[in-house]
Amino acid sequence: MSPRHSASRWSSPMSHLTDDNGGMAWLILALGMSAVHRLALLPSLALG
Repeated sequence: MSPRHSASRWSSPMSHLTDDNGGMAWLILALGMSAVHRLALLPSLALG
């Protein structure tokens, strides 16, 4: 493991969240947010 790699890993705390099951958590979060976004758009589409 090079010093530069460990430094970049520490400088970017989000990078380790995408490892293992963290990636699945982010995927579920993203899907949930897009679903909420779509639900929020429905009333404006119906009124428009």
